Amino acid sequence: MRATVPTRPRRGRGPRLPTRTGPGVPAPAGASVVRAVADLRAGGWRPVLVHGGGTQITAWLDRAGIPARFHQGRRITDEAALEVVEMVLSAQVNKAWVAALQQAGVRAAGVSGRDGGLLVARPRVEDGVAWGRVGVVHRVDPALVESLLDAGFCPVISPVSAGEDGGAFNVNADEAAAAVAVALGAGALLVLTDVPGLLQDLNDPGSVVAELTAARAREMLRDGVLQGGMRPKVESALAAVEGGVGLVHLLDGTDPDAVTWAAAALLEGQGPGAGDAGRRAGPGTRIIADPAPGTAGSSPVPGTGFAAALGTGLPAPVAGGAPDAAAWIERGRRVLMGNYGRLPVVLASGSGAQVRDVDGRTWLDFVGGLAVNGLGHGSEEVARALAEQARQMIHCSNLYWIPRQIELAERLSRITGLEKWFFCNSGAEANEAAVKLARRWGVQNKGPEAYEIITAAGSFHGRTMGALAATGQAKYQDGFGPMVPGFRYVPFGDIEAVEAAVTPNTCAVMVEPIQGEGGVNVPRGGYLRALRDLSDRRGLLLIIDEVQTGMGRTGRWLACHHEDVLPDVVTMAKALANGVPIGAVGARGAAAEVLTPGTHASTFGGNPLACAAALAVLDIFEREGLVDRAARLGELALGRLRSAAQGLPEGFVVDVRGRGLILAVEVRRGAGRVAEICRERGLLVNAIGDTVIRILPPLNIGEDELVRGLDLLAAALSEVAAAPAGATS
Repeated sequence: MRATVPTRPRRGRGPRLPTRTGPGVPAPAGASVVRAVADLRAGGWRPVLVHGGGTQITAWLDRAGIPARFHQGRRITDEAALEVVEMVLSAQVNKAWVAALQQAGVRAAGVSGRDGGLLVARPRVEDGVAWGRVGVVHRVDPALVESLLDAGFCPVISPVSAGEDGGAFNVNADEAAAAVAVALGAGALLVLTDVPGLLQDLNDPGSVVAELTAARAREMLRDGVLQGGMRPKVESALAAVEGGVGLVHLLDGTDPDAVTWAAAALLEGQGPGAGDAGRRAGPGTRIIADPAPGTAGSSPVPGTGFAAALGTGLPAPVAGGAPDAAAWIERGRRVLMGNYGRLPVVLASGSGAQVRDVDGRTWLDFVGGLAVNGLGHGSEEVARALAEQARQMIHCSNLYWIPRQIELAERLSRITGLEKWFFCNSGAEANEAAVKLARRWGVQNKGPEAYEIITAAGSFHGRTMGALAATGQAKYQDGFGPMVPGFRYVPFGDIEAVEAAVTPNTCAVMVEPIQGEGGVNVPRGGYLRALRDLSDRRGLLLIIDEVQTGMGRTGRWLACHHEDVLPDVVTMAKALANGVPIGAVGARGAAAEVLTPGTHASTFGGNPLACAAALAVLDIFEREGLVDRAARLGELALGRLRSAAQGLPEGFVVDVRGRGLILAVEVRRGAGRVAEICRERGLLVNAIGDTVIRILPPLNIGEDELVRGLDLLAAALSEVAAAPAGATS
């Protein structure tokens, strides 16, 4: 017997499609959800989308200091966690999906299970677990969904459900999708997960079970074969087929073509009831009702509607309307200078540690704007501070006193130990100002020829002419000569070389506590203390460039604080305002009095807007303890990376190093290929040449996100290590 699914509306009521995607589904699949919904609507179907949001929930709970707890794949939710769950699911994720669908030309309306009595839940009571505000769907009233469908909308449903006690319950999105599908009389339910499907062998992604009957699913659940997040998915699938849904299809959310394939198959009449002969082999696992006697494996005839659940826990993709990445890149090539070696990625938005491009693809961001995004992306608090300050005053000249600038200088003095500050717009500008300050100090205190500054080979201090001359890497200086004179380069970490380079004309030593652009080079312990002692003994200024390492990146406010070293001059930028351009030069003692009116200035430096952003960033850092967090997560990351390195062929990994959340893996070859593989799989890392992979995640990254990213990196390292040498170039 072959059942058919209608593909054209009948009396204004076409087949229905709810969608539910799993929390680990990456953005390409999210974009394909939008395309599939649009295609199905165009083919006469009436889609409904039910979404989750586990990744975002965990990230927000982590920020709030609320531990994420799970039991057999379900989230335990107390009252405090429930507030976060409802905010993330019903406000953020739900509205993002609505926006993405509407940009693709799909009329969409967002609702939660609490609206219109759609989903009513009772407390989950089982397994002797204190579930808190976790619910089980007790009844479904599809009237609201039906009315939206009749009005031509695609309903987008958050699974947060109403309780009989008047409160809310966190309902597993797979369970909610199954309940909605049953209530709609659905013929099929499509569910995105973060694995290829139901696996016979968890260690073999190729061991996907193509099709499973309800009876076999019951056996696997009874025998404890299914564990973790797959268990509630199969339980929900079983409830759906037992409730009359002809087919549940668990799809590989890591494959952006999986949803497209499944939707196309349904449009071609390969839906439930098609039988083995009528269905092509495809992705994922199909779970079907038990065959009726004499039907030899055919599925039940579907109801008058069609439902397919494709839920996602990731931000909805940017869909339709806007130009795609290829178009933006082509436009950019026509009008932008070619001074950047850009990757084929066009980023459009971000949230926390995740970024999203114009095509809807998302990544974990372990580049962080090259140590700029200490708070990740989309900080509401920083955005509010900027908006409030912009309404009052964006800019005024440094001819006048600026309250926000004074407040910022006071805060920086307190956390760094430096006394007075000059503000500019970038790290290069800050280092340029530090060079000028040191030269002027040398002339004033040691004579007119005392303008030499000792810097380190492999250093990077910026691309303006003075900062460029201070940079000890010829590749950055090539073609821009003659260099500003007065700089002497010595091997990094070699205190004897510094001592030998001092002359009567030396005024300062300028060094990074960790060389970031040079490859995350960490000197031996005691190096900065030795530089401090040498500078005091030889009458030199000690300038420490904390542009990349400052603002808690290494687990202390300044990296030099690890050795209890206080420089004469410090430079900061990058994470100070989380992306709003700002640079700062701090000085103490005589060095703080060198710059007098007319000796140095910056038109935009220390403007109220940038200072307001920096103050908001400092508030968050201090309130959330992000400096200590960076130290703790750094130890976790180093441990996992070193453990991963031990499992690779001997000699492939040269070193794993770093401090806090500025980390690097040095390899014999193929760093660029490692970064490319990571990018293909949802992680952004920075390759320095062909031997170093640099890692700069935000300091407030969720621990689960950090571990997930490190696991992706470890897998990429393993793949490159196993490849022939010529294949990684």
